[in-house]
Amino acid sequence: MSKLIKFIKYTALFIGFFISAFFLIFLVSECVIKMTQGLYSQIPLMIFLLLAVGGYVLAVMNKKAGIYFMLASSFLLMVYMLIVTNFKEIRPALIFGLPVLIPALMLYFVAKQKRK
Repeated sequence: MSKLIKFIKYTALFIGFFISAFFLIFLVSECVIKMTQGLYSQIPLMIFLLLAVGGYVLAVMNKKAGIYFMLASSFLLMVYMLIVTNFKEIRPALIFGLPVLIPALMLYFVAKQKRK
């Protein structure tokens, strides 16, 4: 494996780790606190964020399954945020979806290069 491929792999894992940590902190600080106040509208967002974090953890253990899980969860996050904003705002979809999509695409690129 070339040095560039290794750099991309470890950069994707590094980005994925920090995005997962940020999402977990966000879950505790926003979603769980709102749920304790009786606002249950955050449950779908919590589920999709946990799927994204789970996809990263799975990507560390099993690259192929984790990559597909991360891609699916980023797509679900983007679609959910578009639905919440009635397709009027694309920024929330990009803010929640791209941080998961970018490391997933980087890991996919690395996996594809390893097969060659």
